[in-house]
Amino acid sequence: MADKAVEGAEGGENVDTEDIMIKKLLASVRGHFQIVSSEVIPKIPPFSGDEQPQKGDVTYLEWRFEIKCLQGDPGVSSGHLLQAMRRSLRGTARKMLIPLGERATTSEILDKLDALFSDISTNGMIMQEFFNSFQLPNENVTSFGCRIESLLQTAIDNNHLRKEAKNDLLRHTFWTSLGSEKLKSQTRHKYDTIQNYDQLLREIRQVENEINISSRVTCKSGESNVLRERKVHSHTISADTDETEKRLFALERKLDAKVSEIETRMDDKFSKILERLELNAEGNSSFRGNYGTGRGNGRQFGNNRGQQRHTGNRNTKQNESKD
Repeated sequence: MADKAVEGAEGGENVDTEDIMIKKLLASVRGHFQIVSSEVIPKIPPFSGDEQPQKGDVTYLEWRFEIKCLQGDPGVSSGHLLQAMRRSLRGTARKMLIPLGERATTSEILDKLDALFSDISTNGMIMQEFFNSFQLPNENVTSFGCRIESLLQTAIDNNHLRKEAKNDLLRHTFWTSLGSEKLKSQTRHKYDTIQNYDQLLREIRQVENEINISSRVTCKSGESNVLRERKVHSHTISADTDETEKRLFALERKLDAKVSEIETRMDDKFSKILERLELNAEGNSSFRGNYGTGRGNGRQFGNNRGQQRHTGNRNTKQNESKD
């Protein structure tokens, strides 16, 4: 019994030792992964500053916001942030790093980029653009809300406006500048009762979605009706076309028969005209022959008369000589 107790105690010690070794191994692995993760350079969206933005470019406002977020992250060292900034810049913005030199700090790079690309609008210009904003025809409620909120946030960042005034200004300008009168009429009660801008935006988004769904259903039903009408119309047209073709075929047959009849009549008339012309030609030839014969007889009669006159004159002269 004593031997078994000793063996059990030794087995328990072995189990505890194995657990301790496993915990130490896990701790070392975690520490290794923490070191590796801390050495990873963060990825920042690219920014070029070119007049024609390159593919994948973000605005300077968005790029600057990413830098601010990383500056406040304790897990990102200044060296890693500097490398991330250099990798994210391209185009005109990257060329501006050359005058700063290879040992430029994060602050020096940001000061240079702020001087070149930060917003230079005055308070009056920003607020005028904000109050003159309206929802564009192809712009949804979400995009419109983000656009005017960005304008107002710029004024707040430049200390032109107090942050406490943001909610009321956004709420009023957002709803009054909606482009759809139908959407405004269906959300007027929400504007009157909801005082929080974000909540109002969410409610109006829901109404906009309902209107879009209803419009799509109406469009589909309208398209189906149009297709149905087109099919009926095409069937009617095909039936009318068949009937028209039959009528045209009948008219062609009648026309062909009429043309044949006219040609036959013309042939008959032409034949009769030719016969008359031939008869007239034969009559003229016989008349000319008879006329020539008559003239010959007349000449003979004239000769006889001449002879008679000559004989009479000669007899008269003889009688006178006798006397």
